[in-house]
Parts: sequence; structure tokens; C-alpha cells
Amino acid sequence: MKIIFLDLDGTLNESFTPAPESALEAIRRARVAGNKVFINTGRAVGEVPVFVKAIEMDGMVTSQGAYIEADGKVLFDKPLPSEHVKEVYDLLETNHIPHVLETQHEIVGSRENLDYAKEFFISIQESHGVKRDVPNELVGIMRESDDLSKEAQARKILYYDSNITLKEMEEMFGNYFTITASSINNQKSENGEIGDIEVSKARGMEIVAKYYGCTIEDTVAVGDGANDMTMIKAAGLGIAMGNGDEAIKEIADYIADKVTNDGLYKAFEENGLF
Repeated sequence: MKIIFLDLDGTLNESFTPAPESALEAIRRARVAGNKVFINTGRAVGEVPVFVKAIEMDGMVTSQGAYIEADGKVLFDKPLPSEHVKEVYDLLETNHIPHVLETQHEIVGSRENLDYAKEFFISIQESHGVKRDVPNELVGIMRESDDLSKEAQARKILYYDSNITLKEMEEMFGNYFTITASSINNQKSENGEIGDIEVSKARGMEIVAKYYGCTIEDTVAVGDGANDMTMIKAAGLGIAMGNGDEAIKEIADYIADKVTNDGLYKAFEENGLF
């Protein structure tokens, strides 16, 4: 038995579009063959698309590893450490960097920052051929707040169009948080995600593997972006999508075709997962 972990945006599907039927068939066949299949995403539970939740799988790792479910059971749940979160908010506000936070089921921010995030998500949607007037799943779970420091249960902070580089953010907050490039990107290199340093997609895989009495060598990870690096490195078999970042292709054991060219199905077939 293998435990297969799939990223969402750029791996199972293109952002804000349905997954190819071939990808759904690959998941079905892999499970029939006796494997377990999990989503492993930077998105929070409330951000996982409805069509994904309708796919029969064995569980999910969400919020970059901060929340894990398997067989309907919660295995792990860890919000951001509140003692250092306010420092991040203060820096972002002082430098006028648009930012929002993710809770388990909502995207929360000031009205101005929510408007920025809304336009960001819709622009990504449009880049994948989905019209502006089609309801955006992330916009639908936004909630306004005047003081993010009073919001409990944050899983991740998202920021956009920053005048502070990722490296500089890491130098300031790297002892408490992981800072990675945005998993949903519109080509602005300084869009970032801030998460708990004690969690990761790779750590999520370890927790799930232990639950099934397996080791990390029994895992397969499939991803395309910067926030998939830890799971691709850790997995027994790391698969990079053909549409993915060059950096992730360099560390992968196998490079798949693009998600839109039945890449997931071909990768499963060629690696004996069904």
C-alpha cells in the first residue's frame, strides 16, 4: 500500500477550475488498487473546492500541514502561535502590504485588504479562462475584521505585492514561522504565505503514515510549487507536475506531464499506482 498526497492548484486542477476527468479516474483506480489518497494543500478546510470534497478519498492535510483528517478523524490541529502573530501584522500594516489571514473556514481582513485579495483571486480565475462574473469560491468565504490581532485560530497569513522580499521576511520571522512564495501566484514574486514553523506538508505526511502503521518511504507526493518542496523531498516517491516550478522539478524523482495533459493519470499509471 502507498499513501498518495496530492497538492491542489496546479496539480489536481488548475486554480479555480475543475479537475480533469482523467485525474479523478486516477484517484479511483489508485484506491481500488489498495492505496490511500489524500489532499495535501496550503488551503484551509473552508477553501477546499466543493468538487474536491465530493471526491472519494481517505482524508486531507490542509493549511500547510496545520490540520489533518484521516478516515473522518482529526489527527492534528494547530493554529498559529499567537504570541508572535501581532509582530507580523504590525510590520505588514506599517509597510502598507495587503494581507489577510486564514482561519479554518474563513479569509479575514480589513475591507481594503479583502478588496485587494478579491481582485487577486479573480485575476487568477480569469487567467485560467474563467469569467469574472463566475462566483469565486475564496471570495465567498471572506469576512471583514478591523483588528486581526483579536482573531483566534489563524492557520496562515497571506500577503501580496510586498516591498519586503521573502528572504528579508525569513530573516525577521524565520525563528517562528515559515515564509514561502504564494501557492496561488499571479507572477508577482513577493506574494507570500506565513505559516507555523512546526508544521509542514512533509510533517503532515509523517503523521498520516504513522496513523496507518507505515513509514515516509511508503508515501508518494505530487506537487507543482514552492510550498510543495518539503513533501516532494520527504516522500518515498516525489512527483513534480510538468507545469510546475523548475526548482521542484530538480528535486523530484519523476516529472509528470502538465495537469491539463492528463499528467496525474499518466504519472499514476507509469509509477504503478494502479
